[in-house]
Amino acid sequence: MSVYKITVAQYGSDRLHGAWHYAILCYTLSDPHEPERALCLQLVGSEGVRNYEIGEVSRVVARHSKCFQGEIVVGHIASTSSAVQHFKSCAKLVQIQNGTREWNSQNWVAEVLTVANTLGVQVNAYTHKTLFEAMKSSFK
Repeated sequence: MSVYKITVAQYGSDRLHGAWHYAILCYTLSDPHEPERALCLQLVGSEGVRNYEIGEVSRVVARHSKCFQGEIVVGHIASTSSAVQHFKSCAKLVQIQNGTREWNSQNWVAEVLTVANTLGVQVNAYTHKTLFEAMKSSFK
C-alpha cells in the first residue's frame, strides 16, 4: 500500500524575531506535475496578542516560501482520503492555549503529533523540547 509522507516544516523571518513557525505538511501526491505540493496544517494568528486558531487547510509548496528553512519527516499515513481526514481530525483535538505565554505553533505541532500517535497514526510523538531539538539538529 502506498503512503503519504508527513513532515514538520520550519519557517522563519525577521518578522518572527528569531522564533520559528512550525507547520505540518502531508504530501498527498495529488498533483503529479507538482509532487512537492502538500496539505498544510498550521496555527495562524499573532503571537503578540495570543489569538491563535487552526488555519484553513491549504495546499502549498513549502520550498516556494522565502521563509521556508527546512523540514523533517515525522511519519506517514495511508494514501486514502479517510486517513487524511483522520489525521486532520487529530489536529482539531488539540486545545489551543491562547492564555499561555510560552505556548505557540511549535507546541501545537508537537501536541498534534502526540495525539495522532496515540490514536494510531504512524507518526512520531514529541514533546515541545524533543521536537525543537530534532528540528534544530536537522538544520545545522
